[in-house]
Amino acid sequence: MENIQMIPVTKIWPHPDNPRKDLGDLTELAASIKENGILQNLTVVKKYGEITGKWDEENPTYTVIIGHRRLEAAKLAGLETVPCVVADMTDTEQFRTMVIENMQRSDLTIIEQADSFQMMLDLGETKEEIAEKTGFSKTTIDRRLKLKKLDRQKLIEADNRGGTLFDYMELYKVDDPEVRNELLESIGTSNFKNNLQIELNKQEKAKIKAKIIPLIEEFAKKMPKSEESKRWGSEYDQVQRYTYSKDEEIKAPEDTSRTYYYYDSSYDITIYAKAQKQKKDKKPEIVAQYEEWYKAKTKELDETCARHKELRTEFWKGLSEYTLRKREYRDTLIEFFVKACSGYFAGLAMSSLYHTTDFIQKAYEIEKAPYSCSADEKREIIGNIINEPMKLMLTEIISMFEDTSTTSKDYSTKYIRYKYSNKYTLYKIIPNSGWFKDKHEALVDFLESIGYDVPEEERAIIDGTYFEHINDDAPILPGIEEKENEDE
Repeated sequence: MENIQMIPVTKIWPHPDNPRKDLGDLTELAASIKENGILQNLTVVKKYGEITGKWDEENPTYTVIIGHRRLEAAKLAGLETVPCVVADMTDTEQFRTMVIENMQRSDLTIIEQADSFQMMLDLGETKEEIAEKTGFSKTTIDRRLKLKKLDRQKLIEADNRGGTLFDYMELYKVDDPEVRNELLESIGTSNFKNNLQIELNKQEKAKIKAKIIPLIEEFAKKMPKSEESKRWGSEYDQVQRYTYSKDEEIKAPEDTSRTYYYYDSSYDITIYAKAQKQKKDKKPEIVAQYEEWYKAKTKELDETCARHKELRTEFWKGLSEYTLRKREYRDTLIEFFVKACSGYFAGLAMSSLYHTTDFIQKAYEIEKAPYSCSADEKREIIGNIINEPMKLMLTEIISMFEDTSTTSKDYSTKYIRYKYSNKYTLYKIIPNSGWFKDKHEALVDFLESIGYDVPEEERAIIDGTYFEHINDDAPILPGIEEKENEDE
């Protein structure tokens, strides 16, 4: 039988290596101890002097191994002594006991779990042994240990903002550790998914670029810096252009007698060759520069808008019929559906049967279009849809406000005339307004009301602040005339 001793709380110290750093709210536990006493004894070890390495029998002190919360709660409850079992353990046994005892608690944070698993590894345990002793799967252990590779302070801050293990594991889609830690700063905010997708897109482009550049260099040289500005004028012919697409085939030009150069921009790679003959109609260099800038800027904007649409689609497709039937979702859904169908909600109802069917295919992951289905296939599809009326209503709402294309152009352009020539149609970029702005804003507000985290970047596009300086880095034209009509 264990020898239980009543030891003064002033003689007991917390263990400096206790995996559980935050003991949590002790109010209820202290109240229970005050009323009922401590029902389970603490486990302690003798505390040896740091200098002498000896235990002072005349003024004995102890270190807690099991019962840190009970000790602190007992102090709050005003107890002077607590029941303890004095154990004889090596340092390794102390660590192992604390870790295993803490791992069995359901309120341990995932950061504390990660610390505990790492500590057990440091003590010589294998992942298989840790899984057996703690009851956690090896996969769970691996995922927790990955957290140890992230910036600890940023991880704690993200955890305080409500970050989840799923969020942290999403970071590992990104290869660069520094970028992971930068993204960690946005976990727990509405910007995380958007920022993550931005980095994933960059990563994908970098991988494609690393693959295609060597293929291009088999027939083309990198354009010298001194020649880059000349590519717009009459000295060079544009021969080929490659975007950062996975499926794009790289082919050498058929004319092998010419010397080719490639220019790598942020959105594509263009192949040039010295012009074989003087161009009769020479485009002013400033116009060519402006067109190049406009093409790059609108491509960047198109990718941004497409990314926002992808995030919206991922959200609404992930809502189950069960979730949508909950009262707070159902009432919002019905109210918005009625407004949209009325035709008087900012003139936004734009659905057609064909348009809706496209979204139904997407929502229910139906491979065949209606005209390709047999009568039996149609009956089966309709039967599945009938069982999910709220999801159908949500899909109809989305079809009223989203375009069927994968992209979404959430900005406008204004025609400007270059004063030295009427030949060149140039544009500047401006925010959407009127019906287009209302449609976008109504959709985002609706999705936000049923749980969607709207990225700040998308809000800025809607309210126009995103565009305040978007034209600032455009090449300066000597003189322009702006037209009032907008090209949507």
